[in-house]
Amino acid sequence: MTHALNKSPDGVEESGPPDAASGICCGPCSRLYAKLLEPQGPSNHSLLRKARFALSLTGLVVVFAVEGVAKDVYVEKFGLDPTIVGIIIVGMSFWSPVQDLLMGQLQDQQALAYCFPPSRWGRRAPWLLTHASLAAVAASVTYVPPSGVSPYVWLVLVKLAAMWGCCGSLIAFDAARQEIYPFTEERIVVEGLCKYTGMIGGAGGGLVVFVMLGTPAAFQTRLLLVAYTLLFALVGLVAVPVFREARSYVPSTDKASMGPGSGSASADAETISKSSLKKTAGQLLGTLNVLWEALPLSFRWLLQLCRRNTGARSDEKPANLALRHLLAMKFWNGAYFASIGTVLLYYVTYVLRLGKLERAFVLAGVGAAAGTTEVVMTLFYMWCFGQSAGHTDPKGTADRRLLIAATSFRVLHAGVTLVLIGLLPASVPLFVVWTVLSRICLSCFSFWRVSAQCWLVDEDCYGSEIGADGKAAVRGSGSEGRNMREGVVFSALAMCQNFSAAIFFSATFLGLGFAGLETKNCESLCQTSASSAFDLSASSCEEDCFRSVVDGQPDALRFYIRAVIGFWAPFCELNIAYHTFSFPIKGSRLRNLYSAVSAGRDSDKHDQQRAAQPLAAQVFGNDQGSASQFSPHAEGRTEFSGAMPVPTARRSSAKSSRATPKCLACLPLGSWH
Repeated sequence: MTHALNKSPDGVEESGPPDAASGICCGPCSRLYAKLLEPQGPSNHSLLRKARFALSLTGLVVVFAVEGVAKDVYVEKFGLDPTIVGIIIVGMSFWSPVQDLLMGQLQDQQALAYCFPPSRWGRRAPWLLTHASLAAVAASVTYVPPSGVSPYVWLVLVKLAAMWGCCGSLIAFDAARQEIYPFTEERIVVEGLCKYTGMIGGAGGGLVVFVMLGTPAAFQTRLLLVAYTLLFALVGLVAVPVFREARSYVPSTDKASMGPGSGSASADAETISKSSLKKTAGQLLGTLNVLWEALPLSFRWLLQLCRRNTGARSDEKPANLALRHLLAMKFWNGAYFASIGTVLLYYVTYVLRLGKLERAFVLAGVGAAAGTTEVVMTLFYMWCFGQSAGHTDPKGTADRRLLIAATSFRVLHAGVTLVLIGLLPASVPLFVVWTVLSRICLSCFSFWRVSAQCWLVDEDCYGSEIGADGKAAVRGSGSEGRNMREGVVFSALAMCQNFSAAIFFSATFLGLGFAGLETKNCESLCQTSASSAFDLSASSCEEDCFRSVVDGQPDALRFYIRAVIGFWAPFCELNIAYHTFSFPIKGSRLRNLYSAVSAGRDSDKHDQQRAAQPLAAQVFGNDQGSASQFSPHAEGRTEFSGAMPVPTARRSSAKSSRATPKCLACLPLGSWH
């Protein structure tokens, strides 16, 4: 019995799904196994390989969960001054857009090429490998500050390291997704899988949050959390081989060096040094140049006049309305999540008036209800929006349906929040209902957001000019005139959202102090009179102390928290809905973009197949290395193995024709596709 062999894009031979007649697996299990391993879509990725790509977010969600409540733990558990902690967090939140400004440019310039040659690693895999590891280490040691280091200093160090690691990983993830999965239907499926892998990370990080906020969390317990957090946060590294596929835009000078014996790190480093890293001082602020394109043309002319640069006025292009609306959407999205995220824990604690243990159980129950709802709704939206191929739909029905759903549900959720949180009396059942309805209404929005971001980058990458009417006109395909600034565009979007989040997080968090928030370190006060960390009297003392803190908060604080969630957040959502509906890449413009993407990818595939033909003739023999085998219209795609691209056939059925290597015994089997 033999299995069909297939080479994965990371250069590992794999065994195909066994037939029902093979004797190993039969019936429904065989069909399910074959379905999971069946290559699908333009990427030729199986569902399991897409899930492997989505696992890159699991560890990052763990880091977000751990770092998200760090300020609350340091105030409640370690007794730090909330005013000083607030100032630290505010300052660090303003560093976040600055690191986005730097990270996108570093990635597009391939700053790690000296250690990770792009011909073998691609452009995004090194950033996931290095920065996800950095974020995992920082998150694991967040709650064990050394005795000789000030807790304030330790909080700053670990949060800065975690922020930098997450920033690099997320920009690499967005850019890799845009390149590996070229069309909307695959991006929607991947986004749905990302939701599930994010839930796994949320559950893993939620355990850390539960232990730190709901239990005494002695030092021995926190030491165990170090190993747990580190292992869980490193799960995302299994996606590194998939990220290595994001290499289509390696400069042609680098591609030329990908022959036998020319793939050394020093040669690649020299090539990248000449082709990518040779930038002018003005290009180092590429993210700011992207933001400049979104400004109104008259405003840019005015700024040029202020600089007395009248000659540059004629060189200015019309404003990119798609970029402007997406930046505005990201701005209000950052304001929404920063405001909600800052006061949500305080709403459960001080508005619902829950004790420490009650709060932990309510948060766990609400999280379970929200997670269950998200699982069901994600499956529904994946089925609804990910089945039809948008690039082959001349009417654009699927894309229009996605836009209408995202806008309508956003407006509906604004009304639900206004009524349930802002107007009705606060109660635990209403909070649970609001959480479930939030997941129903907001679940589909991320599918549109991801699609819109990728459409914007596609249009920038595949050569669209913005005309005087503000519409895009495709000027052709091919890699020579193509923009290679995917990381810069994604970092500009992230920068706008993080800048907004920094502003509104600062205002919201400082508003808690002005509204009268006062806290005590109940754990420290009660442990001084207890004989051990597990003394029951200490636990009772902590509960009584915590209850006194909750009951002692002024009514102004409770009104402020409800106003932020019940009135300000709906206002942000209405602005998000407006810019979502006004996003201009839709209809015929989106159809033209799909055509440009298809033409561009065909051109890339043809270039790769031409480069692969001499080596393929050596490996497969002259009889199977014919020109028809490598024509751009042949079934299959070109994938990379090591430093050389090797063509592989599409494994759509066991009987499909494929080139068979002369030596099957030397090929390893069993890699996960």
